[in-house]
Amino acid sequence: MVTKIDRKEAFAALERSSVSLASSLLITGGCVFLLSLGVARRMMTPIVDLASTARRVESESDFSLRAPLMVAGDEIGELNQSFNKMLKAIGDRECKLREREDRLRAANEELRRSNAELEQFAYVASHDLKSPLRAIDNLASWIDEDSGELLTNESKADLELLRSRVRRMDCLLDALLEYSRIGQQEDESRSISVAEIVDQCIALHVPPGDFSVTATTRLPEMVAPPGALLRVFGNLISNAIKHHDRRDGRIEISWRKLDDTHEFTVRDDGPGIDPRFHDRVFELFQTLKRRDEVEGSGMGLALVKKTVEAMGGRIRIESAVRSGTAFTFSWPETTTPASGHVDI
Repeated sequence: MVTKIDRKEAFAALERSSVSLASSLLITGGCVFLLSLGVARRMMTPIVDLASTARRVESESDFSLRAPLMVAGDEIGELNQSFNKMLKAIGDRECKLREREDRLRAANEELRRSNAELEQFAYVASHDLKSPLRAIDNLASWIDEDSGELLTNESKADLELLRSRVRRMDCLLDALLEYSRIGQQEDESRSISVAEIVDQCIALHVPPGDFSVTATTRLPEMVAPPGALLRVFGNLISNAIKHHDRRDGRIEISWRKLDDTHEFTVRDDGPGIDPRFHDRVFELFQTLKRRDEVEGSGMGLALVKKTVEAMGGRIRIESAVRSGTAFTFSWPETTTPASGHVDI
């Protein structure tokens, strides 16, 4: 059986189907668009918030800021949490750095006050204390001159002993003054010849005779405050001569280069020092002999140690009884005297 369908009706049905399909597609497309827009907004909002927070942190240097919290569970939520944890870690570190900075400022202030007290002490030592010493020495000298033959030999010896003690005290005050200024009032660093420094020390400290001071290696040219290096070599050479047990002693000075450091050794063939006293020799006012046997302030090696360490070096001693003594000290290739403050 064949059913005849009117052409108009067929096209009308097809048109209705097409309209229905187009409407369905349009509605589906709209839903997809709205869904995509929602997903995009959900993804972009936290990223925009992160970027905004990052810009605020950069501009305000405020690590207490946090990106708005999100519900965890996806990569963006984990990124949000990680970002806030990073800010907290940086903030905690910044807080600790500020605390350390405050402590260092307090230490610098205490160091400044201590340096001011040292300067005041240096003034007192060089003026107020030395003036009466000069008066005592002058008075003893006048008594000796005016008394003539009236004084017994014993009294004259007592006056000379008094004057020697005044000279010792004067020397001690000079050493204390020098000690207080180490690292505070040094020469400017400049290129110097260590051989010339040693020659100056020999001229100042080595008496004429059979005592010899020689360099067993070539001594370098280096950049350093000449006064500081002169103090170190002068005291080491003078100390070796004072404590030597022979008039024909030998002092040998050697040098070697270690990376960016110079290392010098001043070695003598004297009586040596018992290892029990190696630390003691660098202390203030310490001598291993009675002061009547060896004239000195007991400050020489303390001056050496403080000078070397103020320049960034170290000093050590190698010695034993009857085997001589060697002082070895390091000296940075380019030295700058201590600035008198703690670096922050």
